Amino acid sequence: MFSQRFLEMPYSYYVKGIETGESKEYFINGTLHQEGYFKNGKDDGLWKEWYSTGNLKRQTQFEEGKIIGATKEHDKFHKLLSNGIKMYKEENYQGAIKSYDKAIELNPKYSDTYFHRGTAYLYDFKFGEAIKDYDKAIELEPLYMEALSNRAFARLRKYEFKNSRTLSKSNGVTVVAAKDKVEIPKEEQDKICSDLNKGLQLGDNKPMILDAIKNYCK
Repeated sequence: MFSQRFLEMPYSYYVKGIETGESKEYFINGTLHQEGYFKNGKDDGLWKEWYSTGNLKRQTQFEEGKIIGATKEHDKFHKLLSNGIKMYKEENYQGAIKSYDKAIELNPKYSDTYFHRGTAYLYDFKFGEAIKDYDKAIELEPLYMEALSNRAFARLRKYEFKNSRTLSKSNGVTVVAAKDKVEIPKEEQDKICSDLNKGLQLGDNKPMILDAIKNYCK
């Protein structure tokens, strides 16, 4: 089933505890996020997912939980996306970025790919590229909680790791020492705090978010 981030007012029908029939979920701004049908607890028929702007994000045809009728391009796109996520988890950030590059060529209007590539850039210390990808993800989905929070940290890390010193290098991973708190130009600080507070309003209340707000936005 599709992602359930940032949603309110979901409803589904149940028969003997099993989801059956129509299901709809909405964004917190009231726009429809996704709709489809369940058959014996499994996705069945046409499922559609939208951005909070009202633009269609994707649609997929299911038959009792299995995707049917997918094109070769669809399969290739999701394989590239999955490979990118796999390489990212293995800390092969450059390999992940290359896979995301190819996925974006196939589908340039899918917000999650920009988010994932931005996160690979972030962990590869390419903060400018990360911010550009988060910009694109948020342009497509203004309520993208994780992209808002990560964009704030990409900007923050750009200053925290400025003039930082390398501690170690091994297996392609560089470990550097960052400053605990740094001076940030007010214009940049305002952007950081705006994203952090929007992320918090959308439900991102992790300790690192609260700490960053406390340190830079009070």
